Amino acid sequence: MQARDNRRLLFDRLNRINTTRQLLTFQKDVAKAIVDAERRLARGKYDSEKLQFHIESLRLYADTLVWWNLHPHAIRQLAKNPGPVQSLLRQGDAFHSVLLHAERYQRETRLPILIADITNVLKVGDIVVVSDPESPQVVECKLKLPKPQHLMQGRTGRQVSRAIGTMQYLKEGAGKLFGQDYYEIAVESQHRSERNWEAIERVCSHALRVGEAYEEISNGDYLWAVQSGCEDKIVCAINEKAKLWVLSSWALRSVS
Repeated sequence: MQARDNRRLLFDRLNRINTTRQLLTFQKDVAKAIVDAERRLARGKYDSEKLQFHIESLRLYADTLVWWNLHPHAIRQLAKNPGPVQSLLRQGDAFHSVLLHAERYQRETRLPILIADITNVLKVGDIVVVSDPESPQVVECKLKLPKPQHLMQGRTGRQVSRAIGTMQYLKEGAGKLFGQDYYEIAVESQHRSERNWEAIERVCSHALRVGEAYEEISNGDYLWAVQSGCEDKIVCAINEKAKLWVLSSWALRSVS
């Protein structure tokens, strides 16, 4: 089956997901499709650009499930672990173990289960159990655990500490995350977020035609869109706008 046809079949299934079992089965099928593509990519006999696009598209499907099941604030916290997405093929038995744990959690809890490594946005933990969209449970899956006295040491310790700190913050509204020397505190605002999808659509449509585009949404507030591979074109433009904004700010201060 061609990659495009495979994506289409998976895309058509997205809106038909209505049970936690179907949610997990869909993710397992996405994971399989990613591993198959990574395996072909490793052989070097296929169009690498098309395969990379295929993998990136599949991960976007998984991101969709994250946004359907988690609160945006929770997603932002679970994304706070910089680094590239991990190859599923290279993880081998470790990723297979994650799938087995996901099966067990779904069977025992009947809750939505999200598999982190098939997404672009979940960077903390291996499995996210959506017991609460605003305060989910984060699970680290290990083939072999160190001795209890060494649990919080090394790479495993950093991962466990990051998961515990993130869960504490999401549950209590305050917490110290791994690697930080300060506590984070969530402050709720009554302000309702406003979206300007019309402007985004205009700028993106124009960028698709000519390569890059921008629009001034309000005074000093610009929206840029650029095609992949053309990012360097707008760096100078952004710097120039930033310089003008700084100069105008100083001028206003001088007048006042």
